[in-house]
Amino acid sequence: MTAESPRIVFASAVLFGLGLGIGMPIINSTMYRVSSPTLVSFNLNILVAMMQIGFILGPIIGSVVITHSGFTPLFFSCTLACAVSMFLSILLMRDLKLSKSQKGDVK
Repeated sequence: MTAESPRIVFASAVLFGLGLGIGMPIINSTMYRVSSPTLVSFNLNILVAMMQIGFILGPIIGSVVITHSGFTPLFFSCTLACAVSMFLSILLMRDLKLSKSQKGDVK
């Protein structure tokens, strides 16, 4: 099968949709949990604005990288960004659990 195969395109669309369907609510709930009550609405609006900027700039930057360097550096940089994001998310969630356990709020 090639990338032009309808099955591959459909499968990648399903994976993309699952990623957004699972990832976006988790990102929103994490932002809600880490925000102070007075800044929740501001932080959620900034989060949405940054996601929209990413949806606009991501393809533009990606096309420049592909044009000048090919697909390998693009995939490598995306993999690196995902790994760093995962590591930072794990640290954030661990810190949230520690801070809540110190307050006695952990269920």
